[in-house]
Amino acid sequence: MKENHYMQKLFLAARLTTSPTIEAYLTEYHRQFGFAKMRWIEPQYLHITLKFFGPTDNNTAQKIIDVVNETTRQMEPINLNITKLNIFGSKHAAKVLWWGIDEEALLTTTAQHLQTGFNTIGLYADRQNFVPHISLARIIDVRTKSFFQKQLSKYHLLEPTIPFNINSLLLMESKISRQGVAYSEIARFQL
Repeated sequence: MKENHYMQKLFLAARLTTSPTIEAYLTEYHRQFGFAKMRWIEPQYLHITLKFFGPTDNNTAQKIIDVVNETTRQMEPINLNITKLNIFGSKHAAKVLWWGIDEEALLTTTAQHLQTGFNTIGLYADRQNFVPHISLARIIDVRTKSFFQKQLSKYHLLEPTIPFNINSLLLMESKISRQGVAYSEIARFQL
């Protein structure tokens, strides 16, 4: 870990392992949504965020690691399918393009179990509802909103769906620069 005064921007995630199917979908999206100005997330960084902690000191980071270690001891690997393409924001002001999963309730329960442990160390849930998703791109500008919506409708349901397994959780640090976001692994927790 870094020096004590350094604040790491941390989050807990399940990383998505890239596959030829994922690469094919992403290539198609780049082609079909190329008319919009978007900042795409690199495939190796695709993940589901289970909890965002924000700036975190070393003492708190160690408490997070302890809680996740304790909680994941009781967890089994999770099998999911990516089933849909959607947006955050309104259809007139879309902000994020993302994938949704089929077993939302299972992942929500997992996040709630983790949150129970985080509550004991003073890291309470924020007021937003937990929506399990994999962010694909930040939407910067869409000049032809009706065409964007048409493309979104066309690709909304994934056929075939993309199966993936969550065998571990990762405590990650995000660093934002002019080149984009880079993530580094702080700790890994096997399920």
